[in-house]
Amino acid sequence: MAQLTTTDERDGDFASLSTLIRRHQDYWTNKANERAETETARRYYDGDQLTPEQLQVLKERGQPAVVYNEIQPQIDGIVGTVERLRQDPKAYPRTPGHEDGAEVATNVLRYAMDRVQWHFLTPRVARAACIDAVAGVEMSFVEGDNGDPDIALKPIDAETFFYDPRSVEQDFSDARYMGVSKWVDVDVAKAMFPHHAEALESIATQGFGQEEWNLNQRQNLWVVTNERKIRLVEHWYIRGGEWKYAFYTGNLLLDEGVSPFYDERGRTISRYIVFSAHVDWEGDRYGFVRNLKPIQDEINARRSLGLHALNAKRVYITAGSVDDEQKVAEEINKPTGIIVLPPNAEVKEASNVEQAAGNLEMLQEAKQQMDRRGLSPPVAVDGGAPKDLSGRAIQLLQQAALGKIGPFLIAFRDWKMRVYRACWTNIQRYWTSERWIRVTDADGLADFLPVNRIDVSSGVPQLVNPLGSLDVDIIIDEGPDTITLMQDVFDTLVALADRGVPVPPEVVLEMSNLPSSMKRKILGILQEASQKPNPEMLMQQARMEMEKAKADMDMQARAATIQLEREKSAIEIERSRLKAAADIELAREKAAADMQIEREKAANQMEIERMKAEASMALQAARALRPVAQPAS
Repeated sequence: MAQLTTTDERDGDFASLSTLIRRHQDYWTNKANERAETETARRYYDGDQLTPEQLQVLKERGQPAVVYNEIQPQIDGIVGTVERLRQDPKAYPRTPGHEDGAEVATNVLRYAMDRVQWHFLTPRVARAACIDAVAGVEMSFVEGDNGDPDIALKPIDAETFFYDPRSVEQDFSDARYMGVSKWVDVDVAKAMFPHHAEALESIATQGFGQEEWNLNQRQNLWVVTNERKIRLVEHWYIRGGEWKYAFYTGNLLLDEGVSPFYDERGRTISRYIVFSAHVDWEGDRYGFVRNLKPIQDEINARRSLGLHALNAKRVYITAGSVDDEQKVAEEINKPTGIIVLPPNAEVKEASNVEQAAGNLEMLQEAKQQMDRRGLSPPVAVDGGAPKDLSGRAIQLLQQAALGKIGPFLIAFRDWKMRVYRACWTNIQRYWTSERWIRVTDADGLADFLPVNRIDVSSGVPQLVNPLGSLDVDIIIDEGPDTITLMQDVFDTLVALADRGVPVPPEVVLEMSNLPSSMKRKILGILQEASQKPNPEMLMQQARMEMEKAKADMDMQARAATIQLEREKSAIEIERSRLKAAADIELAREKAAADMQIEREKAANQMEIERMKAEASMALQAARALRPVAQPAS
C-alpha cells in the first residue's frame, strides 16, 4: 500500500502533500453552503424548482404543483446580450516602432482564438457565471504545427473546481491555490501516470488502509473500490512566488512541477483563468439566481394558490347535519360529485374567486419584479419597444437595462482580457517555428501571413514577423472607451471636422487606431488624389481629348471611304478581267468541241459508206451465184 507522507517539507521547493490535502479539505469544509447554493441555482435554471418535501405537501393539499420558470429566460437573455456585445481582441503597440507588429499580433491572436472555438466558449462561460459560483477556462498545451504546442481552452466544471476559501476578489487574484478534484476510473489514472500504475491498482482494490482517508462524506472519499474509481486532485498553488502544480490521490503523490504558463511579465500563472459574477460580504460567490430565486418561488406559489383557489370551494355545514363533513366537501369540489344529504341538512358553498384574484394580482406584480431585476426582454434583448418611443429613447432604455448587469459585464470583460493576454504571452513564448496564419481581409479575401519565417531573398537571413520580439498591449475593441492619448486626439480632430474646422485628412488618419497597413493604403490613395489637377482642368482636358478624338475619327472615316472605293474599283477591274478570260476560254473550248464533233461525224459517215459498199458487193455476189431457173417443159 502507498504510505502517507508526513513530512511538512520535502525539499523546500514544493509544498508537502499533507499541506495540499489540508487545503483541499479546507475548501470542502468552508464552502459547503456555497456549493449547495450552486446546486440549487442549477436546479432552478433547469426548472427543477420544487423539492420532494414541497411536492408531498402540495399533493396532500390537493394543490397543483406549478413551476413557471422565469429564471431561465432571464439568464439566457443576459447571455444573449453579452454575446451581442462580443468583439474580437485587438493589439495596440506600446511604441511607434511596433505598429506593424500590433497588426501581426492581432491576426495571430484572432487565429489562435478561432482554433479554440472561442465564439462557442464565451457563451458557455457567461451562462455558467450567471448560475454557478465560479466560471472560467483551463489552459493546456496540445500538439501544434512543426512541433510547437498550441494553446487549448476548456470550460471548468464548478462541481469539481475548488479554490482558496479565503479568496474574496472576483478575479481570484488573491487566491493562493485552486484546482480540480474529480472521480476518474483507475485505468484512466494508470494511463495518465504509468509509473504509478502498480500503486494505483493496489489502491483501487484495497484502498488506503487508513481510517483518516475514508471519511463518511462522499466528497471526502478518496477511493470507491467496488466501482474502481479514485479521487484525482490536480492542485495548483503559489510557493516561492511561483505557481506550481501537483497531482495526487489520497496519500499518493503522482506528479508535481512548476507551471509552464506565463504572464506578460515573465511570471508563472495558474492554468485556471476564472471569475465570479458576485461575491457577498462573507466571501461566498454566487450568480444571478440568488436574487431571482425568492421572486421565482413567489411566482410558483402564487400561481399554484390561484389555480387551487379557482378549482376549490369553501363549504359551510351545520354541525351534526352530516356524518362525514370532509367527504361532502370533496364531493362538492368534484365537477361530477354526488352528495347525499340527510333531511334538514344545511350545506352552503362559497367560491374563492376573490382569493384567487388576489393571488393572480400578486403573481403579475412578482413577474414585473422579475423583469425589473433582470434584463427587460422587450427593450434590451429583443430590441422591440412601444411604437411611440424615439430611437434615442429606446437606446437609453437599452443602456439602462445593461446598467443592471454592469458589474457582471465588467468582470466578464476583465476575464476575457486575462484570457487574451495569457494566450498571447504563451504564444510568444512557445511558437518559435515558422507558421502561416490565415487572414481574411475586409473584402472577405483570404490571405496567409508568415510568422517566424527566415527570409534569405536579400542574401542576408532575416526573421520575418518574429513573435517573440513584439511588444504590444492586448485590449478588447468594443465600446466608446478612450484607450490611449492617440484616441483622445483622434476624437478631438473628428469633433473639429464636424464643426467645420478644416483638418487635413492625413492628420486624422495618423491619429486613428487603424492597422498600419491600412493607414499606408489610405495615405497612398490620398496622395494619388492630391497629385491630380482640379476638376475644371480635367473637364477642359477631357473636351480637348474628345474633339481630337472626333477629328481623328473623321479622318479615319474619310480615309476608310477612299480606301473602300479603291478596293471596289480594283475588285470591278479584276472581275471584268476574269470574265473576259473566262469567255475566251469558253469560246476556245467550244470551238475545240465543235471540231471534235465534226471529225467524229465525218468518221462515222465514212464508216457508214464503207459498210453500205460492202453490203452492196455482198448482195451482188449472192445474186451471181444463184442458179438460173429452167423453163417449164
